[in-house]
Amino acid sequence: EDDDFDIEDEEDEEEEEDDDEDLLLTADAAETSDDPADIQLFMYDHILTPLMQELGGNKAKIIQSEHVHLLSRIARTVVYIAKYLPSADFDEVFLAAIATSCQFLQSKIPRRRDKARTVLIDILKCVGTQFLRYIVQEIEARTVWGRWKHVLGFTLCEILEHMDAAKCIEQGSLDHAAVAMTKILLHDIAGAIGAEKILETRKYRGKEAGESRAPAAFQILAKYVTFNPHVHLLLVPIVEFSSRAVDQTDWRLQKIQIVLQSVREGLQENASVALDDWIAFNHRMITEQIQVLNAGKQNKFGVNAIHALTQPGELRRSKQGNTPFLLAAPNRASLVSSTSAQKPSAIVVVQFCLDLLLCMFREKSWRAKLDAYNRKQLRLLPSLCLRVFNECPSETVHTAVLRIAMFLLPFKLDTFSAFGDIVIEYALEAITKTDKNLKDVSFQLLGTMIKHSQLKLDDNLLDVLTNYIRQHLRGNVCPFGAIYLLQAMLSTKLVSPQIYDLMLDVHENLNKLTSERLTAFYSQCLTVFLLTYPLSDKAIKKHFEKLVGALQHPFIVGRLCALQLLQKIIRKFPVQIIDVYGMVLFMSLVQQLSNESDKTCKQGIKRTLIVLFNQIENDQFWQFWTMFEQWTKCASFKLSLAALQTGVAFLRQS
Repeated sequence: EDDDFDIEDEEDEEEEEDDDEDLLLTADAAETSDDPADIQLFMYDHILTPLMQELGGNKAKIIQSEHVHLLSRIARTVVYIAKYLPSADFDEVFLAAIATSCQFLQSKIPRRRDKARTVLIDILKCVGTQFLRYIVQEIEARTVWGRWKHVLGFTLCEILEHMDAAKCIEQGSLDHAAVAMTKILLHDIAGAIGAEKILETRKYRGKEAGESRAPAAFQILAKYVTFNPHVHLLLVPIVEFSSRAVDQTDWRLQKIQIVLQSVREGLQENASVALDDWIAFNHRMITEQIQVLNAGKQNKFGVNAIHALTQPGELRRSKQGNTPFLLAAPNRASLVSSTSAQKPSAIVVVQFCLDLLLCMFREKSWRAKLDAYNRKQLRLLPSLCLRVFNECPSETVHTAVLRIAMFLLPFKLDTFSAFGDIVIEYALEAITKTDKNLKDVSFQLLGTMIKHSQLKLDDNLLDVLTNYIRQHLRGNVCPFGAIYLLQAMLSTKLVSPQIYDLMLDVHENLNKLTSERLTAFYSQCLTVFLLTYPLSDKAIKKHFEKLVGALQHPFIVGRLCALQLLQKIIRKFPVQIIDVYGMVLFMSLVQQLSNESDKTCKQGIKRTLIVLFNQIENDQFWQFWTMFEQWTKCASFKLSLAALQTGVAFLRQS
């Protein structure tokens, strides 16, 4: 019997040797052959097929296997080979590779899950993002229960971020997977999975259960989705999900706002966006969400509001045909909610669309592309904004409408007049409210309307505006919109007692301001006033006294602003006026130089002295020189040191 076993072993060894010899002969033949078919056949029979058998034979023990690193390499390799091998069934190889890789995501070892994500990213880089949907489906099928729910959203975000960083995503290549990925990411940030992430125990469940990375993924999706006609694939699930919120304080609605902000940032970088579609799409979206707010109400024709806009939109363009932005076409999902209750989500979506319209005006490159047709589209915005004013009870939305009105003014639209009257009334009312942003934008809008001659400044209106500016100035809570309004009022060069009194108050309160930015802005306004408005001798004296006092400003920026203002006044004012106040200015500057500790302010004082010496008459110059010689011999160390520093200004004057 032992002899029989020895004979069988020898036969097995001989068979293995024969197989090895056949394999070597086949490899040599493939290497020496000029026919590509022989090489492909060898790769299929002796490389791809054994590797596929290895993948298929380890399904039951992949997670527990010690050869995870080897199997992940095999999964990558078979996809690379099948991509360039015509005889291979690519679909079968690809699905087997991602099935093997996705099983690693069920491992309890974080390193193995990271390895699985790395393999999936490498495979996608090889085959392209057009196969992303199959990977999403495979991951979703294996990460449904328990801890794996967090792995799903985290893995999708990881894949998108790495693919975007490697610049492997082409425009429109994510359209096929947009709906599925949007739903998964929404649940990851604002669904039941997102609710678990808020809990304090999340840090004990791995990094996948940490803070959601969905906003960054939404930005990438919005960046590469084809805007016309597939942007609704991204936005419809978001709008439908947001309708679950019951009030403005719902945490899910706050997460949706974060998501929409990321989508807005992504759409700004989207290369497929055309301004025609951008304006029309936002017009349609806002109109539909207003229908949601008015659902169940009767319009003036006695028709339910949800059926009021079934006709083709006013923005229809003949060459576009049945565009999904302008018509209720079959290939476009409607964003109108089927419920009759008012939804806080509708206001959030309206705010999102208004922000998109503002992006068009803020981006210089987009503003430069506005053509004649776009200007015709803009004619519809005043009526739309007026409708938003009346039907969206939200100060945040009203603030965005005021900003849009401010940007529409330079276009001089014939449809703006009726809307402009409402805007003026609302802005005057808004400056009495407590919302700082609304108040700031209202001031800016009034200032813009003054610059474009859309607002006439009569005595009553001047009293109202100057009183509000004065009130906020004295309280040191003035919004920066009030500064813009003051600049606009000064640009008209309107000679009025209210403006003279206001600028005197500005000069009096300049030293009391605790904000460096406010000090700099008000100094600019004061410079414009002093250099452009006619002033009496009494007014000039008052302002020169205030200027000398401003040299003692508690902030460095305040002293620098005072010195810059003084230099401009000395250059622009007549020599006769400078001679009258020259001695006071010279002594004040020398005194400040002796007490100043900041180097920048010292340099500013020296420059101001040089400007002063260049403008005064010769007689007064020699008076200053005599005083300089006396001060250099003074026993006071500070005064003599300041005099020596002043000597630099004497030497540099021309």
